[in-house]
Parts: sequence; C-alpha cells; structure tokens
Amino acid sequence: MRCKIFNHSIVFIVLVVLSSVCFGQQTENQIKGVVTDSLTHEPVPYANVYFANTSIGTSTNEKGEYSLSGFADGKYDLTISSVGFKLTQYPLEFSGTTYNFSVMLPPEVKTLSSILVKPDTLNWQNNYNEFKRYFIGLTNNAQKVEIENKKDIHLFFDASTSTLYAHCKVPLIISNKALGYRLKYQLLSFYLDYKNGATQYAGIPLFINVKAKSNLENNKWQKSKEKSYQGSFTHLINILYHNKLVSSGFEIFELHTIRNKERPDEAYLKERLDYWRKKKMNGGVVVIDKNDSLSYYLSLKNKPEFIDSVGRQIKSAVEIISYGKEVYIKSKGRYKVTFKEREELAYAADLKRAARNKQESIVNFLEEKTIIYSNGYYEPITNVFLSGYLGWSEKIAELLPLDYTYKK
Repeated sequence: MRCKIFNHSIVFIVLVVLSSVCFGQQTENQIKGVVTDSLTHEPVPYANVYFANTSIGTSTNEKGEYSLSGFADGKYDLTISSVGFKLTQYPLEFSGTTYNFSVMLPPEVKTLSSILVKPDTLNWQNNYNEFKRYFIGLTNNAQKVEIENKKDIHLFFDASTSTLYAHCKVPLIISNKALGYRLKYQLLSFYLDYKNGATQYAGIPLFINVKAKSNLENNKWQKSKEKSYQGSFTHLINILYHNKLVSSGFEIFELHTIRNKERPDEAYLKERLDYWRKKKMNGGVVVIDKNDSLSYYLSLKNKPEFIDSVGRQIKSAVEIISYGKEVYIKSKGRYKVTFKEREELAYAADLKRAARNKQESIVNFLEEKTIIYSNGYYEPITNVFLSGYLGWSEKIAELLPLDYTYKK
C-alpha cells in the first residue's frame, strides 16, 4: 500500500498592534525602544526581543531598553517575550529603515482548549515518535536533531477524529547538530490529521548559533546549511523575488486538474456494478473472482475521478510575479516545481520506490496574492500549501534562519 506523504503549512502567529513608529532615512536597518508593563507602565527588564525565525535577538536592560541593528532588508516578525507576560509579535518591514518602537506587554492569561487540558494518553512514547516524525522530519539531518525537553510536550490523540495534537507551555529546546544551531521554538499548535493526510503546526523560532569546536566542524556545518537551503521553499522565494529563475536549478510548470479518462462516469459504473452484483449473487452472498467483470468494474471505481495534468512551463518569473512597490505572486493555483538535486533515499523509501534524480513538489497558492520579500519572508503565510518533496522535507531539521546568507 502506498505510504501517504503528509502536507504541511507552517504558520507564524502575528499580532498586528503598532505603536510609536517613526521612519528614518539611514542606510543601516535599526530598531530600538522600551518594553513596559501595559498595566503598571513600569519597564520590563531582561525581556527577550528578537526577530522570529532568525538568529537576530537581544534582551532589554534594567530600564527595559533594547536595540537591534545591522541586519538585512526584508520583513521580520519582531517578537517580545518575558515570564508572566503574553508573547507579542509585530510584523515590520525594513529597507534602510530606523524604527523607534516602544512596546507595552500585556500580562499573560493562560487558557487552553478542551483538547489540550486532557491528560496524556498511555501511548505517550508512540505519540511522541509520530510527532517527531512530522515535526522534525525524516531527512538525513533529522537523525542529528534532538528535542532536549521532550517531556514538556503535551500529546493527545483524539480517536474520534483520528488526529494527534501537541502543545507545549514552555519553548522547545531543539539541538540541531547537523546545522550548528540550538533552537528555542515556542510551539503554539500542532495537529496531525491521519484521516485527511495533513499536518499543520504553528510556532515562533529563535536560532542560537553554536560555536564550532574546530574549523573542520564549522566547514561541515556550512556545507550542510548550503545543502538544506538549495531547493528549499525559501530558496525558491529568493529566486522569484530577484527574477533569476533561468539557470537556477528550479523548473516550474502549471498544474491542472482534469477528469480521469480511464474512469467511466459514476452513473455508468453504478449501473454496471448493480448488474454484476446481482449476477454474482449466490445464496445471499456476492462472490467475487479477481478476473471476473465485477472485479473489473470495482477496479475502475477505485480509480481517481480527477488527476493532475502538467501544463506549460513558466520560463520567466515575470509570468507569475508582479514587480513594483510590492513584489507578489499574482495568481492562485497549483504548480509543479522540480529542483535539480537528487531525492534523499528516505523520501523514496517512504514512497516505496527508487530515488529519482530530481526533487518534485507541488506548490499550491490558495489566494490571488502572496507577497514575497528579499529575505524569504512571505505573507499571508497560510496562502501556501506544500506537498510532494517539499511537503516532506520542509521540517524543523532543515529549517534555516531568515538571516542565513547563501553564497554560491
């Protein structure tokens, strides 16, 4: 039986509440301000201030002051967290910009859904193995990734919906010895829907660079990062943003859904199946032989009603990208995306076939407009649905920070 590859969509929760913003004309990007308690208006010292999904971060001083500077243009989710306060985010775009940005943190109000307050099942270890498979991944790098505080994860399997849920009150501490990072990951939600073959998780990651023990280890990490980046969705966004699709290693094709000509229409199949069931009735029991007509029409009914049809190739990014004040993917729909590198063996093993020389994915843009940025950020994050190779590989084990710079 063919194994299912679970699709996924990574969602970062964004709270859009801006205050005291001013724009400067400096060439270096900078943001600074003061973090205070929204109730007492007192400064919040030692709060964590960082850009989600990057290694760019700091802590407030005793006066609640913070400052970040010298980072690349693009869009980032400024994230502020402190014990006893609600984790808060602000999406901000930078292009040689200075923000004077002060933040008032609201106190934390802890509420959990009815599912999350249920006790862990007796099958915690099995549930954790499934969670790790679809959260960390199965790539070669995944073998060198560990969640240091895995016992903090609350896992619940809802048998009525065949769905596994995960939640964690504290940040996950994830060691990635393949890429040279430690990750603080605030897991906001996770579900694995077995019935519909889909998984989705939401979280806020902060990357912490690990100091290499030697030049050899550092070089190994750099090569692993390059391999993770090449063919990734961030790589694809970067290629499209800079209009460099030609000779990038990516190929993009329109993908259409058409009726399967090998499957007759439903009315015809019903008529034939009813006829042959009556013919094969013996003592109130339908007897099926693998070579008879009833078996033949049952096999036709089991064929998919609709199949994918590959359309024209996108030769240039301008065919699907609008370049102006905003750079965005200007149409919704599904695209077949291939990348020149060979599939990992674990992916082919999941599909019970030999590995192929190109990585093949389906990228589905659910809405008409998906805005993209130079650092790989895109929005709305829920506009993009990945399946195929990217749906399998785009997990935490391969995750790189937005401030990672790929050099050919």
